[in-house]
Amino acid sequence: MMTYNFTSENTWLTMLDGVRLSATLVIPISQRDTNENFPVLLEYKPYRKDDSFFNINQPKIHYQAQRGFIVALVDIRGTGASEGVLIEYEYTSQELNDCEHVIELLAAHPRSNGRVGMYGLSWSAFNSLMMATLRRPPALHAVFAAHGSDDLYNNDVHYGDGILHQDE
Repeated sequence: MMTYNFTSENTWLTMLDGVRLSATLVIPISQRDTNENFPVLLEYKPYRKDDSFFNINQPKIHYQAQRGFIVALVDIRGTGASEGVLIEYEYTSQELNDCEHVIELLAAHPRSNGRVGMYGLSWSAFNSLMMATLRRPPALHAVFAAHGSDDLYNNDVHYGDGILHQDE
């Protein structure tokens, strides 16, 4: 299996309303073909990509880049280094609109082959599942969701209507 060197860059992704989301891109470098394009793995997260989570996940991110994937870590609106305001409740239509646009921008990146996959844990997993089932952007080809659910009412950390449920 071929392995790649890689480079990292911090950049801004501008949303349709002008708000900029902070992104870190880890991009493989081909030794053979300087025009080689790669699929993108996106983690669209509220957990501040620049905090300790990046250090914990850095070996996995580097592993993916070495195997020919662009890894994109993006702070959702109003979190981490991104601009804007986080709306009170998660998984809003604005959040999904932004994510859909992020996928379009990443698919159009000069080093991308136009194919984007999403992955995530918890909130990022929910966003991945919602993009795959509710929005279905053409560039989204794969999702890996850990500790997510398709039933936000019963399985989210915040029980619907603000009252904790009691399992029977």
